[in-house]
Amino acid sequence: MKENKTKWIHVRLTESEYRKISRMATPYGTITKFVRQYLLSGQKSVIDSKTFLKGMKELSVEVNRVGNNINQVAKFINTTKDIDNYALMREWLNIFSEYNLILNKVDLKYEEIFKKMFL
Repeated sequence: MKENKTKWIHVRLTESEYRKISRMATPYGTITKFVRQYLLSGQKSVIDSKTFLKGMKELSVEVNRVGNNINQVAKFINTTKDIDNYALMREWLNIFSEYNLILNKVDLKYEEIFKKMFL
């Protein structure tokens, strides 16, 4: 049986506290939904969407730099056509494989965090 919501909690906030909570509540639709979800879910912290998105952007930049470096090595190996470069090519393939595994792990973590923030 569904329980009716009949109890109230009144809290006084400063203007800045209210703005911060309002920003944090945006993904939830209302402050009430946010507070209920946060307090009753057992979460120890709330991820601020602006902070998360800024961190994602910074991580994406770094991941792209690594990818560019890997591509530069591949281009060097392909342009020199030296027989000794086969060892380099094997090493490049190992690094590229490891890079792809890390990207997959990062993608899974993004998805996990995104679900916690917005769903």
